[in-house]
Amino acid sequence: MRQYHPRLLSYVRSIGGEEDDVQEAFIAAYKAFDGYAEQGKIFAWLKTIARRIVYRRTSASRGATQGVYFSLDSLEEHQVPMVAGGLYEDFASAQGCEEILAAIRRLPKRQQRVVYHRVIGGMSVAETAKVLGMNLSTVKSNSHYGMVNLKHQLKSYLIEGEHIMNCNNAIQYLWQYARNAILPADKAKVEEHIAACTECRDIADSLRELAPHIKPAPQGIIRHYNISFKLANNDVLVYMGCKHHFPNHEEHTQFLIEHNGQMPHYKDDYRMNYDNYMQHLAEFDNEGNRIEVETFESDSPGRTALVYRRIYKIFENHEMNSVATVPKSVNVIYSASPDAPNLHTIGTNNQLGPAARSGLYVAIPAVATNVRIKQGTDVISCGAYQFVYVDAYVAEGQVLNLEATYNIL
Repeated sequence: MRQYHPRLLSYVRSIGGEEDDVQEAFIAAYKAFDGYAEQGKIFAWLKTIARRIVYRRTSASRGATQGVYFSLDSLEEHQVPMVAGGLYEDFASAQGCEEILAAIRRLPKRQQRVVYHRVIGGMSVAETAKVLGMNLSTVKSNSHYGMVNLKHQLKSYLIEGEHIMNCNNAIQYLWQYARNAILPADKAKVEEHIAACTECRDIADSLRELAPHIKPAPQGIIRHYNISFKLANNDVLVYMGCKHHFPNHEEHTQFLIEHNGQMPHYKDDYRMNYDNYMQHLAEFDNEGNRIEVETFESDSPGRTALVYRRIYKIFENHEMNSVATVPKSVNVIYSASPDAPNLHTIGTNNQLGPAARSGLYVAIPAVATNVRIKQGTDVISCGAYQFVYVDAYVAEGQVLNLEATYNIL
């Protein structure tokens, strides 16, 4: 109380509360403190308790049909409490508060009222239902669709205002994020983005479910995979992975340490080729460190060579994790039949070169039905997407093919 009383009182007064609300908040916190685990965020916890106390009291005093919703038009930016749930926490404490309020005002009336209580008021579903005189299912429905609409409205504002990273940057990290092979700073930025972006969140969630299905190869065998998604702009996003065994990894790492990570030009152990139409976006190692690369024309026609140029550590089983986009489905064909618009076809192939265990995984919508594999192994359901795939051991120079059809009603 000695540490937080002045700050909490100031906060409570900014949302229309008074000293009694602060005292009640401290009593409630004292009673619940044995169950409190996040010791580093006590003030945020106290604010949540105090906010609910204030809104319960003010809602009760104004009546269930009026409630705190009607203070929306009169609220000033500095009066808006920190938004519940963490999604817009930093954003709401800065200049974006007025944008949140404006976005809520643009929602349909029922969603507007529910979202205001749930987001600004920090109320539970039951509390919101009581204040607005609605049943629980109506509150849940309006809360869900209202939050979807709110996030959609704020996404462009957040990205354009550089409050969060944009989609082009976020997609570079989603495979690393899904496998928890990502640096903490990058992880925080990705989580801010996917909280506001449904497309990227669906990709990340599906990748997280897919990852355990991509089994490792035996020691000494190259493990390769390509994972493809059709984006909203019709480009194809591709995550490419290739794991090699390097028994001399310690020697290489020591050399890199001594040369500030600079890879000598005569070394081409860490090299890959890809088709010229691919736009390479990023390269990562096993732990999510970005790798500086150099690209140049390959000896193979129509191919580009990519070689490591700066990296600080080589792992015994080293992963080359590449991210690229392919314009207009050049390599992975997503097409609808002109005679049957509900019938869709996917197709892709890959020739890695050396012998390896290789896998091709192509994402299709979860709502797709009647999936028929012409060439391939099976289908894996992973949240918002299903993955049609082929995964097999290939000989040197062997081409791996995947082809399937499916329906979307």
